[in-house]
Amino acid sequence: MTGRQHYDIAVVGAGIVGLSVSALLNDLGYRTALIDPLTRPPPLPDHFDLRTYAITPASMRLFEKLGVNAAMEHSRIAEFCGMQVWDADSDGAVQFSAVELGRERLGWIVEHSNLMIALHHSLVHRPNVTRIAGSVNAIDQTENDVGLVLNNDQQFRAALVVACDGANSPLRRLLKLDAVARDYVQNAVVCNVQVELEHAKIARQRFLANGPVAFLPLPQAHECAVVWSTTREQAVQALNASDEDFLQALGLAFDHRLGAIRGTSDRIIVPLQTLHTNHYTVGRVALLGDAAHVVHPLAGQGLNLGLMDAAALAEVLGPREELNLRFPRRSFRQYERMRRGENTAMLKITDQLNRLFRDEHDLTRRLRGTGMQFVDRVRPLKKWLMLRAMGDVGDVPAIAALPSQFA
Repeated sequence: MTGRQHYDIAVVGAGIVGLSVSALLNDLGYRTALIDPLTRPPPLPDHFDLRTYAITPASMRLFEKLGVNAAMEHSRIAEFCGMQVWDADSDGAVQFSAVELGRERLGWIVEHSNLMIALHHSLVHRPNVTRIAGSVNAIDQTENDVGLVLNNDQQFRAALVVACDGANSPLRRLLKLDAVARDYVQNAVVCNVQVELEHAKIARQRFLANGPVAFLPLPQAHECAVVWSTTREQAVQALNASDEDFLQALGLAFDHRLGAIRGTSDRIIVPLQTLHTNHYTVGRVALLGDAAHVVHPLAGQGLNLGLMDAAALAEVLGPREELNLRFPRRSFRQYERMRRGENTAMLKITDQLNRLFRDEHDLTRRLRGTGMQFVDRVRPLKKWLMLRAMGDVGDVPAIAALPSQFA
């Protein structure tokens, strides 16, 4: 058994949120331990990743401040300048455009591996972050600090602990923190496809009774990332079908909006759920990202919420001072106040939209169509919705906020 070491803050989980908050804490002067079984990023694959994220301008501003944007491979990043949303069972449709806001784009589609490599690279030049390979097996809190025991028998203590270890957070379980979770009884079928017509840098989403199907633009004009949320039975059928049968079913689900679908990558399926912890902090531990909240992917906001958690926690802690570490309660309360309302709103919106579009009653369908037409016609409302989705309005942490001259 190795000797005990002491850190200012221990970050558990080296996914995108964990890496981001570690970089933020380093820049504020905190001596940080970053704990995860994996200490190296996945390599960039020959073909585009199946795991992609819709990155908002607010999140990209955070990445720019951390030097992550500059470290990414930009030839593999796709911007989207518009979004089309329509209902399969009514005449409802909404079109969003960056031009309406006087902007160049609404966001970016970025691969998981591209982002992870850039984040790992950014930590190489941040000397206050110590990478530790392992997972947490036990935790004990005292009035003054937190003790952690890893699966490889390493033991150390930290003044504060930040849990970024995902939706199935072992740390949340060890702390016996309750979470409200619900299985959507849906799976997302994820793949990349080649299409006949150019995507024109527009993200497209069609709502069906079983769930939405989204085509997101990739760097090549005839390639899209697909996230098709549907029943478990249909998802398994899509996974096991021949490419020809799958592309036929996908084209029908998408209403052939980009012409014929001419090819597909391998496919994976991801179970969908919603989850929200009753508390974001307990004692000297704070939960961030999927460890605290999981939303339906229909709005593409899950990762962005976690990144804003990281930015908010760094903001309330502020530059390193002994008082911040000795008495974290006030900062932790501020963090929870900043983020719970924002995350709860997105949880409710995505949950209700998923329910609304799966409701097949005639009256509901008519109301959906009328409501979407109303949103499309009322430009101030549509602009506000775009700004909200871009992270430019709301309780936005200062490091990710839109400069005042552009607000």
